[in-house]
Amino acid sequence: MNGKMRILKNAIYIVVIVIINILFYGIWGVNHVPAAWISYLFIHIAAALVIVAPYLAERGREVALYTVVLDMVSIVYFIAELVVGFIFIIIQPIHFRPALFSQLIMFGVALIIMLANMIANAHTAESLDKREHELVYVKESASILKSLMSRITDDGASKKVEYVYDLINSSPIKSSPAVQELERQAMSEIDRLCSVVNNGGEDMNAEIIASTDKIKDLAEERNRRLKL
Repeated sequence: MNGKMRILKNAIYIVVIVIINILFYGIWGVNHVPAAWISYLFIHIAAALVIVAPYLAERGREVALYTVVLDMVSIVYFIAELVVGFIFIIIQPIHFRPALFSQLIMFGVALIIMLANMIANAHTAESLDKREHELVYVKESASILKSLMSRITDDGASKKVEYVYDLINSSPIKSSPAVQELERQAMSEIDRLCSVVNNGGEDMNAEIIASTDKIKDLAEERNRRLKL
C-alpha cells in the first residue's frame, strides 16, 4: 500500500471514529452504564490497531504478504468490535462482565494472531537478510574477478583469474559461521588483486599469479568445509 492510500484509509477510520463519538455523546448522551463505556474503549482500541497495523510489519516485496495479513486481521477485528460494541452500547446492560469478557477475548485473539504474524514476518526478514549476506561472497567476488579478466593481457595470469572466477562462481551460495573468516580473507585478497591490476608494474603478472593461488586455496578450503 502506497503512502497516499494509507493516508486515505487512515482518514476514513478517523472519520468513522468521529461519527461514533457524535453518536455516543450526541444521541445517547454522557450517562452510560459501565458496559457501554467498556465497548466505547474497545472500539477505539480496534481503530488504533487498524491505523498502526501497516507499520508493524517489515518492509519489502518478499514480506508484503505479512503486511496484508496484519491489515486484514485488524480490519476484521475492527468491524467485529463495531458490531459487538454497538450492541452493548444500544442495549445498555446492567452487568458489565459480558461486555468486558467478550470484547477482551476478541481483542486477545486479534492480538495473538497479529503477534504471531509479526514474529513470522521478523523471521522471514531475518532469513532474507542472511540470504543477502550469503550472496555477497559469491556474487560480488565473481563479479570483481570477471571484470579483471578483460584487463589482464598475459595469458597465464588471465587463466589463473579465470580459474578462481569459475571456482567461486560455482561455489555453494549457502554459508556458515565456520567459513566466514575464509570468505573474509578471500574477499580481502580479491581487493588486493584489484590493486595489483590497477597499479600495474613489471611484477604485476607474478603478483596476480601469487594472489590467485591464495584465493584458490581459500575458496577450495571454504567449499571443503561446507561439505563436511
